[in-house]
Amino acid sequence: MGHIDFSKTSWACGWSSNASAPLTPRVPPTIMLNSRNSRLAPGPCAPSSIPMTRDFLIPPTCRRPSNQPLPNSPGELIRCAYESLALKYSQVLSWLEELTATRIEVIHIVGGGSKSEILNQFTADACQRPVLAGPVEATAMGNLLAQARAGRELSTLADIRTVVRQSSDLKCYNPGPSAPWLNAAARLASLKVQN
Repeated sequence: MGHIDFSKTSWACGWSSNASAPLTPRVPPTIMLNSRNSRLAPGPCAPSSIPMTRDFLIPPTCRRPSNQPLPNSPGELIRCAYESLALKYSQVLSWLEELTATRIEVIHIVGGGSKSEILNQFTADACQRPVLAGPVEATAMGNLLAQARAGRELSTLADIRTVVRQSSDLKCYNPGPSAPWLNAAARLASLKVQN
């Protein structure tokens, strides 16, 4: 989804006043959407003249099968998106582990997404794995390190990983209780059946 300027929505409000309150990570997931639902949001090419209302961002056809409440603030909308993404990550993690017959011990989140503390914590909670976030500039660093390896400045993958760890601020997010996320995953699976 493209950038949403909440000052132009029906939720015009101060961000600090009510948008961040629903983003407490240890509250069980409430409103969830199937992130693969093609009826969700207009995407990055939507004209700026379209009013960014709740019904436009989450059309009634996406909510009808589940009878879930609408988000009542920007924070609730963001929480809904982040929780839905974290649950999708958990599903994809289980597919990867099944396909490879290998347990993935740590989830690495790199690039700009690694700066989203709440999404990283939701991901750790939903996947029940530690999340290691960073480096933020992963693409540039990867390019530089690939050139260093090609130029024989670094000889092994272990050397490259050591350079990354020593030159980046990495943050670890440990998983919290699993029960709320298992319940949410079951509810989301029932939504997918209905959609």
